[in-house]
Amino acid sequence: MKLLQLLAQEWRRVAKSQARLFSSHIAEKGELITHVAAGERPSLSAIADKLMRIQEGLKNQTTLSASERARLSKEAEHLSEFELGRFLIANQGALSGWWTYYCILGFKKKKITNPVERFLLEEAPIILATRERFGHFQNITRQLIETYSHTTPQIKIATMPGGMAADLLTLKGINPARCQLQFVNIDLDASVFSLAQQLAAEMNCIVPLEFRKEDGWSLKAREEFDVVLSNGLNIYVPEREKVIALYESILKTLKPGGTLVTSALTPPLSMGASCEWRHDEIDKTALARQVGIFAHILKATWSNFCTTEEMFKRLQEAGFADIRVIPDRRNMFPTFIGHKNQSVRQEKSETSYKI
Repeated sequence: MKLLQLLAQEWRRVAKSQARLFSSHIAEKGELITHVAAGERPSLSAIADKLMRIQEGLKNQTTLSASERARLSKEAEHLSEFELGRFLIANQGALSGWWTYYCILGFKKKKITNPVERFLLEEAPIILATRERFGHFQNITRQLIETYSHTTPQIKIATMPGGMAADLLTLKGINPARCQLQFVNIDLDASVFSLAQQLAAEMNCIVPLEFRKEDGWSLKAREEFDVVLSNGLNIYVPEREKVIALYESILKTLKPGGTLVTSALTPPLSMGASCEWRHDEIDKTALARQVGIFAHILKATWSNFCTTEEMFKRLQEAGFADIRVIPDRRNMFPTFIGHKNQSVRQEKSETSYKI
């Protein structure tokens, strides 16, 4: 059975609508902070109610012209007409593991007809940057597997929050026969694990895959992983010290000499001098439309931006060394690589950063 069919069946079976909503602050321990659990499909009546409130709110945005308000109201209506759009409406622009996978790879399995969905998947700068970031994660993972395979017979890689674990399950160009390779998917949203298993079957993945339902700030593993991939959690957390605590939690799970691959959203144009975007690489028309959808309509919660220099400082304070960055073409969603020192006592790396 195809993955999209499985998802549709699960959604039809589930009658829950919105048991929980999550915002940009850290929720109570053990709760998701980015989205409603993957198995909870918002009801059409709940979406209709939210759409009405969005459109009423747009009428009161006096900084926008009447024509802009009318255009955004129509965009909001289009958002409510397709599943991805409804999920974004229900969760203030946040994506689950499934929908992250859909925006990166899964959308290729279906014909896109809705104009807003087509824009999001084909033109929105942040989605294009996400897709490029995904590619960087996979390229780095391949290189690390090759490097570690020369020195260790067993390589264990975790993805957290893993969601569909697509960064590992769709990885090509690796030879599991060269070493004992194992994947671990860590996520607080356990409802996505069955979908990840289905993806593993579709990809004919022969690497053992383990699932663990855990909170990123209280990971149980100690010096277990050679590599940890972590994308997404930090952009929902405004408190600097809590972001550092997340990376400290990850550091404890890595073996000495292990590697963290993570990412950050750099500040947008509206933040002035701190913006690091490569303006000549960004479609200004698409950017303006993206701002309308995510800022004015959805009031997205993933808006905790971090400069490259500040990201280096946070990783250093968490205990990572030899940090480097790989920007995406627009430098909106760069990838960061940090290492755990071989010695038990962690040394702070130098303050300058490498590109």
